[in-house]
Amino acid sequence: MPVISVIEISPTSVEMIICEKSKDKIKILENVMEELNIFLDSEKNNYISFGKGKKLCNILNRMRSLSKDYGVKNILTLTTSSFNSVKNLLFILDQIKIKVGLEVTVLTTFEKKKLLFKKFLIKKNEIIPPRKNTLLLNIGSATTDFFIINGKKLMINEFISTGGYKFAEIINNYELTPKESNNFIQEYIENYLNQIKKEVGRKKINSLILLGESENILTKTKGQFSNLSYEKLEEMMENLNEESFKNIAQKYSLTPIQARTTFARLSLLKYISAYFEIPAVKIFYYDTKYLMAYEHFYPKEKDLMEKELWELTIQAVIDKANKFSFDKNHSTFVQNVSKNLFDILKPLHNMDEVEKRHLELAAFLHDIGKYVNFSSHQNHSQYIIENSFIPGLTEEDLKVVGRLCYFHNIAASKYSENIDNLSGKRQMDIMKLAAILKLSVALDRSKRQKVKNIKFELKDYEIIIDITTLEDYRIETISFDHQKAFFRDVFGINPVLKINRRLYGE
Repeated sequence: MPVISVIEISPTSVEMIICEKSKDKIKILENVMEELNIFLDSEKNNYISFGKGKKLCNILNRMRSLSKDYGVKNILTLTTSSFNSVKNLLFILDQIKIKVGLEVTVLTTFEKKKLLFKKFLIKKNEIIPPRKNTLLLNIGSATTDFFIINGKKLMINEFISTGGYKFAEIINNYELTPKESNNFIQEYIENYLNQIKKEVGRKKINSLILLGESENILTKTKGQFSNLSYEKLEEMMENLNEESFKNIAQKYSLTPIQARTTFARLSLLKYISAYFEIPAVKIFYYDTKYLMAYEHFYPKEKDLMEKELWELTIQAVIDKANKFSFDKNHSTFVQNVSKNLFDILKPLHNMDEVEKRHLELAAFLHDIGKYVNFSSHQNHSQYIIENSFIPGLTEEDLKVVGRLCYFHNIAASKYSENIDNLSGKRQMDIMKLAAILKLSVALDRSKRQKVKNIKFELKDYEIIIDITTLEDYRIETISFDHQKAFFRDVFGINPVLKINRRLYGE
């Protein structure tokens, strides 16, 4: 049977699983963890010392040697986004590559969340009650995410830029006791919860599911699901409040910073549960290493997860757009035209499904900045998108979508100022997507959806856009004429607009 290893490097430890593919699940052959305690070097000083770098390479060499004993030929190695701020990270990654022979993938925060949501969506029917409002809570290191789902529909998507590690930093820097930390966290989070409750309105939240990698204090098992009553959680926090962080670390085999981070997460969980009057918490266990192995062994299931995640992404985008009073009919029209143009122009752009999805999202969100200010709304649309969290999208995805929204309403002469830091291919892809988006927006310049029917035909050096309308189409024609020069420059073909005034059968 095929065997692989997956190694995850965190600031406090290096963990590895060696696993093989079975008929319908992954079998763990070996699970190894070695403490690293690189946290202070990487987080406080933003620098990994020579000694810690050497220790890391030695640990990885031991794990690579153990993998060879199992006949492993493929080792996936990753690290968390907490390493992104390390000043000498490139040097450390290069040393690992040369001295150990491993390529390390640095996951961003959003990439890790994307893996989490894929795993959750596969199991959602088992844990989400039908026609009930369920709060999905992900308490990460730097952010806390709130998702309220009713059945299959995403109702609310919010996040705050504070998580377990950020609170742990404050606790450590100000030398707070557990009781002081608990009071501080509750007071800090209350205003955010008040805002979320306004969005919830009179809807009752029936259950809470904690997403993410379960804390040792919550569960000692590796089971996928675990339940925790609010009474038990409250009792646990009362006991922890009477302890010191040193005792908490010793009792649960945690490093000092892990103890503070874990305590902060539990305090958040307890207060959020009390605030929304939720009687019990269901813990959804998640392991990055396991899911990486799962996607490697089961590519068909990976594709299924991607499709499920895309549906959630669309729902989150609609929720985001609704908050900014967008014109749904106009955005839907632009989205449909953009998709059709993308498909017929495939021989001229050679882009794939990822770029098509970027275009779809930009077509849907391009005008949301008008909620802030009609003038220069493209700047506000870009800012809103690039500073949002949307399930299924990475930071890079949001940057591309944000730039497309910016480009839809500016002159071609200004494009280079927003893409000159991208690779040549990425620049061309964005230019082609922007040309499609601008032409699509022009065809509904009045936002009245005057088109009854639309056809596209690609021939030689022309793309013919044949529309049927019985209304005055002058403003759209003028807008089309303004945008066609840029389209022609990018694709090397001339867009031709033909207007048919008679409906089929007349």
